[in-house]
Amino acid sequence: MRYLAHFFAAWTLVTTLFACQPSTPNNPNNPNSPNNPNDPNNPNKTPSPTEPRSNKTFPTPTGGTEPKHFDDHWKSAPTQDGNHAQITPYHGRHARRLSIEQIKKSIPQLFNGLTWTDSANANMFDKYALTLGKADYIEVTENNREASSLFMKFMDDMASYVCSKAVEADLKNPDLTKRSVIRHPDDVDQTLRFLRLKFHAVFVPNTSTKGIEKLRKLHDAIRTKTNSETKAWTGVCIAIVASPDFFAY
Repeated sequence: MRYLAHFFAAWTLVTTLFACQPSTPNNPNNPNSPNNPNDPNNPNKTPSPTEPRSNKTFPTPTGGTEPKHFDDHWKSAPTQDGNHAQITPYHGRHARRLSIEQIKKSIPQLFNGLTWTDSANANMFDKYALTLGKADYIEVTENNREASSLFMKFMDDMASYVCSKAVEADLKNPDLTKRSVIRHPDDVDQTLRFLRLKFHAVFVPNTSTKGIEKLRKLHDAIRTKTNSETKAWTGVCIAIVASPDFFAY
């Protein structure tokens, strides 16, 4: 009898201890757990294949439902006291430029087959490829994507050559749809919108001039000084092709 009493006493102690232990909140088998799959109010519950998914509604963005057009790649930060701007740092990759091979393939596509050549019709991209950062895989195994001053100098030379040839060809081509630069000869702003979209992927609506103001001022300044529409469009084309908006990302 004494051993039986000890057994019942030990059993009572064990059951009492287990009854006093708090339930694990994240245990899926616990009815009070927020992860209980049987709880219909559980936001983390995975719906069954036959259970219809809820239609979630998202708040409407401020400023209207229409998406805003991307009119400029480079945004300036407003100054706080006239001299200093509050800039929020973003950690990401460094800016890079297109490789020589990418530019070499892009220029003929943008200018109806025209490319950068010398007087002997030799391709200048191939001639200066190593100088402009292409790897030779002997001493240099990675392409240089830095927008160095030497790269910018050659970009200016390339843009001057290609744009001069392209504008000259446009003026001889009566088919406006086949022109690579002067698409709308009677509408300067419309041509600038066409060029910004074609070369910089920046859409400027017909109801706005934001994004083409500087190019319009450049066109008008060259036109006034030289009295030549050809030189005006050549200068605009050079500014567009040599711009970081074209070759940097």
